[in-house]
Amino acid sequence: MTDSPPTFTSPLSRKPSKPKGGNRRQIVVLVELVLLIVLGGVVYFKWSAIVAVVGTHLDGGGASAAAPSGDPVAEKNAFERLNQRGYLAIAEPPDQHVTSINFLGKPIDDDSLVLVTKLYRLGTFNASNVKVTDSQLKCVAGLSALTTLILDGAAITDDGLAQIRPLTNLAAVYITNTPIGDRALAHIAALPNVKTVNLSKTKVTDEGVKMLAAAMPQLKWILLSDDAITDATLVALASHPALTRLTIDGTNVTPEGIKRLKQSNPRITIDY
Repeated sequence: MTDSPPTFTSPLSRKPSKPKGGNRRQIVVLVELVLLIVLGGVVYFKWSAIVAVVGTHLDGGGASAAAPSGDPVAEKNAFERLNQRGYLAIAEPPDQHVTSINFLGKPIDDDSLVLVTKLYRLGTFNASNVKVTDSQLKCVAGLSALTTLILDGAAITDDGLAQIRPLTNLAAVYITNTPIGDRALAHIAALPNVKTVNLSKTKVTDEGVKMLAAAMPQLKWILLSDDAITDATLVALASHPALTRLTIDGTNVTPEGIKRLKQSNPRITIDY
C-alpha cells in the first residue's frame, strides 16, 4: 500500500490569525482618538477666548476704536432735515455718512439736537456762537465718534461739562467765550486722546492750567487767549513733554516770562 504524499499549504494562502484581544485594542485606540479630538477643540476655544479678552485689554491703550453702530437710513433723514433747517451738515462719499455739523451761529432747539443724535458717525460738532446749555449737551454725549467739539459762547457750567467725558475719541476741544472755570478742566483732563485744547475767553487760572498740563502729557497745543493767566502758567508748561504750541495773546504774561519759556523749552512756538 502506497503512502499518500504529504500535503503542503502555501503561506500565501493562509489567513492571518487575529491576535487575541485585537478588537478590544482597536476600540480603545478609536476612543482615545475621539477624546483627543474633543480635548483639542476645547483647548482651542478656551485659548481663543483668552486671546480675545487679553487682546481687548491691550488694544484699549491705542488701537482704533470699533466702528460706531447706527441706522444709515435715520442718519440720511436727519442729514436732510438739518440742512432744511438752515444748518450745514456735510456728508462724504462713498456711503454719504455725515462727518460734520455746523450750526452757523443759529439757535439750536431740542428737536434739532434729537436729529443730531442720529448722526452716529459724526466727527465734528461745531456750535460756534451758539448758547448750548447743560441739558442740550446731554445729546452730544452719545456721539461716540466725535473727534472735534467746538462750543463757543455756550451757556454751560463746570458741572455740565462732565457730560463730555464719554467722548473718548475727541482729539480737539474748543470751549471758548464761556463761563467755565478751573473745576471744568477735570472733565477735559479725563479725555485720553485730546491733543488740542482751546480755553480762550474763559475763567481758567494758572492753577487750572497747571493741573491740566500735568494730567494731559499728550497735549500739543493749548490756547489761552484773553484769560487771566500769568507767568506762573508759563513755568508750569516749560517742562511739558509734548507741547509744541502755546497761544497766550491778551493775557497777563510778561515779556520776561515768555523769554524764559523760550530759553527753557525752545520746542514750543508761542503766539502772543
